Amino acid sequence: MNEKTEKDGTGKLQSSAGIAKTEGSTAATCAQTSADADRASRTIPAAASRRLGAATALYALLYTICLYRNTSGITYPFFVAGTLYYSYYCTAKCRVPSDRDSLQKKLIRALPYGAAEFLLGISVFLTADLKIHLMTKGMLFGLTLLWTLLLFCNTENWGLGDFIRNGWKGLFGTFSYLDTPFSDVAAALKAEEKQKENGKGHYILIGLVIGIPLLMVVAALLLSADAVFASLVSRFFGELAWSDFITVFLMLVLVYLFAYGFIRGLLTKSLTGKRRECLGEPLAAITVLSLLTAIYAVFCTIQIVYLFLQAGTLPEQMTWAQYARQGFFQLLAVCVINLAVVAVCLFGFRKNRALQILLTAVCAMTYVLIASSAWRMYLYIRQYSLTFLRLMVLWALLVMAVIFVGTMIAVWKRDFELLRFWLIAVAFLYLIPAFGRPDYWIASYNVSREANTQESVMYSQDDDDVLPTAADYSYLRGLSADAAPVLIGRKDLTGDAVPWMHAYEEDQRSETKNLGIRNFNLSLWQAKRRLSQG
Repeated sequence: MNEKTEKDGTGKLQSSAGIAKTEGSTAATCAQTSADADRASRTIPAAASRRLGAATALYALLYTICLYRNTSGITYPFFVAGTLYYSYYCTAKCRVPSDRDSLQKKLIRALPYGAAEFLLGISVFLTADLKIHLMTKGMLFGLTLLWTLLLFCNTENWGLGDFIRNGWKGLFGTFSYLDTPFSDVAAALKAEEKQKENGKGHYILIGLVIGIPLLMVVAALLLSADAVFASLVSRFFGELAWSDFITVFLMLVLVYLFAYGFIRGLLTKSLTGKRRECLGEPLAAITVLSLLTAIYAVFCTIQIVYLFLQAGTLPEQMTWAQYARQGFFQLLAVCVINLAVVAVCLFGFRKNRALQILLTAVCAMTYVLIASSAWRMYLYIRQYSLTFLRLMVLWALLVMAVIFVGTMIAVWKRDFELLRFWLIAVAFLYLIPAFGRPDYWIASYNVSREANTQESVMYSQDDDDVLPTAADYSYLRGLSADAAPVLIGRKDLTGDAVPWMHAYEEDQRSETKNLGIRNFNLSLWQAKRRLSQG
């Protein structure tokens, strides 16, 4: 068999089979080196992994104690405070190298978000409104992610896209680090063995692995053995069954794995961002803004004349109430579009005096649109009563008005931290509905309005789904315990309103039946006290 040969770098003949073998060996070596480098990049010092493991175990325990079968109790602020401190501790004690000066600067920048997050944690146990709870927990999730990124990463030059991209990477990168609790323990034990230290950390780990399941079994037996002990425990944790101990154990394990994996990923990965130069040609933006400014000028004039002054002539068969209630959602959408357009012009185009003037004009006319939308909503509420959605529209308009203050500053001062202003403004303005208990004000306004006007219409007469008077009370019945001080114990109800309000009271009795120490909620407690008085 003829075998092809060629010269190597030294001039010697080398067979093609030998070349292939050498190349394969080199590729395998490179792959092995890459794998070793990847494993090395995922490792942290044994001391850091021990601190992270201990902190995560305590955090998982706190999480389970505070939130197991308890979504809105008095323990929620403790959970939020523990989450904030857990992130800070991991940054300060587990990061290598640890730059104390840099961490202090990061902490100062992150402090407003941490303060807003802690206040939102307090608000959870003050209300029983599930809609507010859902929104608050979404806000808490975003603030927690933002707080953690600010502590772990250098975010001074990040834009909104950088925060979204790196937040996404941090969250979903957690899944690739779920094995690190085990690999870090193995690495720490191996390092301890190599250094021939008489460390006893692995004995503690073995004790925890054996002790926690054993503790749960013993606790379950003691609960079934003594009624007084069971009553004492149930006051804090509620009624516990064998299945609860299994669920608690699974919650502890899952929270530990995901929290450890999330922080481990942030400790290992490098999440970066950079400030982008504004290089766009201003003439394109000026053209777009000129067109928008022209149509906004006409529209704003109409709003002032027809809506605010009511000096014009409306189309036939249209009342002022009908005119006023049209378009507030569309105007809110236009305000959002204007904000996006101004942001694109600020971050994408070079500084230009004509562009600044047009941006200022758009911002100013947006305030007319905000005022028009708010005025329309006010007239609509006065005509057709108050609902949660209508109240939140007014809050959204307030947020938009505050956001445009910072936006107008950024138009003339390009180094103004606009994104930071937006985030802080939204976080703190959300405290208004979080602490405001909207259901209480909805019930109070609608009940007083009915008493004053002797009419009960919460739906437009122009709607297709016109409901009878009792539908107002069906809406009120769906309100949370926040409305209990207004709705429970009323003696002036007659007709169709009576069964609806009795149903509301029964709903609140059911909600407050198992109220204890750990799941104490101020709104539910007030409803329970109101029921006992009435």
